[in-house]
Amino acid sequence: MNRHSQSMSIIVFVLSGLILPAYTDTVSLNNGDRITGTVTSVADGKLSIETAYAGTLSISLEAITGLKTEKSLAVKLSDNRVLEGVLCTRDETQGIAKEDAWQAMPVEEIVVLAPDMEALDAAVLAMRPKLWSGAVEAGASLRSGNTDTTDLKLSLSLKRATEKDTLDLKFSAAYGEAEDVLNTRRYTGDFRWQHKIHDRFYFYTMGLAERDDGRKLDLRLQGGAGFGYEILKQEKTQLSADLGLTYTYERWAPFTPWERDQVKADTRNGAFSELSGLLSDILDDGLLFSGHVNTLQDILARIRNPLGDYARQTEQYPNLQIGVRFSRNLFKESVLSEELTLLPNLEDMGEFRALSLLALTTPLSESISVRTSLKSEYDSLADQKAVEEWDHLFMTEIRYSF
Repeated sequence: MNRHSQSMSIIVFVLSGLILPAYTDTVSLNNGDRITGTVTSVADGKLSIETAYAGTLSISLEAITGLKTEKSLAVKLSDNRVLEGVLCTRDETQGIAKEDAWQAMPVEEIVVLAPDMEALDAAVLAMRPKLWSGAVEAGASLRSGNTDTTDLKLSLSLKRATEKDTLDLKFSAAYGEAEDVLNTRRYTGDFRWQHKIHDRFYFYTMGLAERDDGRKLDLRLQGGAGFGYEILKQEKTQLSADLGLTYTYERWAPFTPWERDQVKADTRNGAFSELSGLLSDILDDGLLFSGHVNTLQDILARIRNPLGDYARQTEQYPNLQIGVRFSRNLFKESVLSEELTLLPNLEDMGEFRALSLLALTTPLSESISVRTSLKSEYDSLADQKAVEEWDHLFMTEIRYSF
């Protein structure tokens, strides 16, 4: 080889060393293979290593028998210890060394690994579960032409979750009218606190307040507690059932909003007609008797307050609460869920209410999704309240999660 060729070889070798990164870390696997590269991180039970021949690889910690790194790294272990040093093995035992000190450190106990302490703190912080989350749902339906209708719904849900406790808060309001006549006005607020007792068993307590003018429900208050069990707790499928005792207070109005408006109109029209006749009598007689005064006061009271002090029907009773909750991931990211609740009256088991909420949520982006739901309610005593036994509400809403 001539001098020129030797010079070119040296230049190529030097440039190769400058251009190509130095991959000096070694990962030993339980099948005998060894992977060289640069260890970058450990998170969610997987180690990431950057290689010159296959890019970045992700390897389960369960498949790793040994780690050797050239540079010092920061490590957080499952017992919350935080160590810093070079990963290496001694006598086939994995450990970490810093200066002259060495201590054993099983690979499977690594929770987080980062280049330095600052990066480790950032990684640990990012892994902490978000305590509060929530969603806002809004739906609207407008129609004009042969029939003018307006339907609006707005709801807010908040959730606080820790390792053993979950708190759900929900608020919703719905409004609807047809031909300028109110036909829907509904307000609901409820909470549910759930505490894990052991493994899949949990205790819960709940409370609810609602008003539904369309079903003549002036007010319903409900509170109770019970126990439940998570039957299935898989990545794509969850199923739980619970049993509890609740106490319910209900107050029912004698008419719906549109019936109330009609009663107001009829009462006032009748009062104005009587007032016209009374004034005619007074002018014909030319005298104002005490009987006229009493009648006039009664007419004016009906004009001022056409509904009067109408009676409301009230009920109070304890009931059993039987609930089933199910959710299943469909396709890639859509979620199908069902909440079924049966509420038999403990004073008369033949009287009961049944609630069902079936929903399909399909994400459009990371925080926005479309939610289609069907809410159904059955009341065995609907005929006594002069309402339909079944009440269904079908709604498609835009959901924003945060």
